[in-house]
Amino acid sequence: MQELMDTATTQFLYSPHHCKILHMVRHGQGIHNVEAEKNIDALLSHDLFDAPMSSLGWQQIFELRKRVHGSRLLDRVELVVTSPLSRTM
Repeated sequence: MQELMDTATTQFLYSPHHCKILHMVRHGQGIHNVEAEKNIDALLSHDLFDAPMSSLGWQQIFELRKRVHGSRLLDRVELVVTSPLSRTM
């Protein structure tokens, strides 16, 4: 993961000065993911549309936050695009 965040180790086809780097991050585990493991139809539930994070999801958030801050990735971010769902904020 660290090498993905470190542009110094990345090979570019074009000059990095003319390229943008796109980082895609999936949200952590939500309650809807836990429920879907038991019953896939749970993903169709309106009650789980904006499901909160599971305890594992919160652990994933805290771990990724430490890694991102440690990499100084945020110093190079120009734009953040996210879903309006609470689990992506």
